[in-house]
Amino acid sequence: MNYPEIVKNSICIVIPCYNEEEGLEVHKFIGFLKSNPEVSLCFVNDGSTDGSQEILKSLWDDFRKQITIVSYADNMGKAEAIRRGIQYCNQNYDHKYIAYLDADLSTSLQECISLSYNLRKGYDFAFGSRIMKLGSNIIRNRYRFLVGRVIASIISHILRLHIYDTQCGCKIFTKKLSKIAFDEPFTSRWLFD
Repeated sequence: MNYPEIVKNSICIVIPCYNEEEGLEVHKFIGFLKSNPEVSLCFVNDGSTDGSQEILKSLWDDFRKQITIVSYADNMGKAEAIRRGIQYCNQNYDHKYIAYLDADLSTSLQECISLSYNLRKGYDFAFGSRIMKLGSNIIRNRYRFLVGRVIASIISHILRLHIYDTQCGCKIFTKKLSKIAFDEPFTSRWLFD
């Protein structure tokens, strides 16, 4: 079941959700939406089997003009959830920019908005790249960390950009570019960005 009602906003942020009942920090979304009425959020419930749908519906009840929920019965993987969320927003809403973020807000909503100012300067695409800060404690699966480092190194070499973390969960596109980039399904369920 979909919950649409978004009005025209300048930026739409797609957030894929799979079994996020325990990790979804609702108070952060509420505070952000109250402070940023020009931003829309599109939650894509990717076949969650926990109480994620009920939490999202509760958020939607309070912010119907800023939130939409697109739900799927079966889990498709992060890549397809994001792709379908972006396609849904592009087909149904009028926005200039579209972004996606991880549901755990490892990149904050406010950081996403700050990054979007690069598009307002005439760029078509912007993305975040995480760096390890002194005193931070990031816990990652060793295998996933190693695979991520190898892939980030290859991508940096191909693009000739010195980027530490190309898989950071914050990417922002113009609507026009997003229609091209998310037209076809990805070959991987998670290694797509």
